[in-house]
Amino acid sequence: MAGVDTLFVEMLMGHKIGLKQHYFKPTEQEILEGNDKKRGYPAAITDLTIQTTKEENEKLREQVLQFRQNDSELKIMRSKYEKDMKAVREEMEKKFQQILAKIDNSRLEPIIS
Repeated sequence: MAGVDTLFVEMLMGHKIGLKQHYFKPTEQEILEGNDKKRGYPAAITDLTIQTTKEENEKLREQVLQFRQNDSELKIMRSKYEKDMKAVREEMEKKFQQILAKIDNSRLEPIIS
């Protein structure tokens, strides 16, 4: 509807264009930008652009800031979690080694002869 050539649209969408695909072989640049005979993607930019009001822009900015803040908090939490897990693993390994040291190997009966 924006004037982009239908063959370009079909190709960008991954549709088969039948016999034309054997004869019509535009470059990627031609598909995206068009040429002197066929309009490309730039012809549709205004139709694909979302127009927003000042209030909507401000809400979107606030949401982006909130997402960034949440992302930072999650990164901090993940870092703390990984640090805590490392400490727990090290403590468990230490306790396991202490238990192994207390086992009297001479009193254990062999399971497999």
